[in-house]
Amino acid sequence: MISTGLERRATLALHRILIHARFMALNGAPSDQLATILDWAELLPTFMPALEDKTAEFRDVLETIAQKFPDSRSAIAVFDGIEPIDFVQRRRAARAASEVRLILSAPRPGLQKVALTKSLQSDLSFSLAQAKAVTDAIAEGRSVTVTAANRVAAERMMESAKGVGACAVIEEPAIPQNLAG
Repeated sequence: MISTGLERRATLALHRILIHARFMALNGAPSDQLATILDWAELLPTFMPALEDKTAEFRDVLETIAQKFPDSRSAIAVFDGIEPIDFVQRRRAARAASEVRLILSAPRPGLQKVALTKSLQSDLSFSLAQAKAVTDAIAEGRSVTVTAANRVAAERMMESAKGVGACAVIEEPAIPQNLAG
């Protein structure tokens, strides 16, 4: 087991190691390095359900991983309480801040449904099912709000929409009352 009160930190530390391993894989790390970090990481969950206290061993494995892969030291910081554990909430907030909402509609006849579906797939990375659902709603005369990953994607979708007989407008966030004039 992990000492009472440290279970969440242990889980988040393991999460950090797995994120680092994925980052390594996406950046073309050699397979032997990936195998090494994952070999060490697979030990961590075995300490959690143990009947005796394995907190020191858990931290020792984190330390070993950090020595072999210095960029993974944030896992120790989370486990030791040096780094705030609300990083997931901060990351989600940062992602939401970069996302841009678009309102799509078809104000006039002549909507090119297939072209709009393809634009939604290419510009906003929608699946075929998602893109078809949005296109069908627009063809029925409804306005649909969608989310683009960033402003560049939103502006690209606006241009595409114009070319296929649809209209796309960026939905600007409302100014909080305490900040408004």
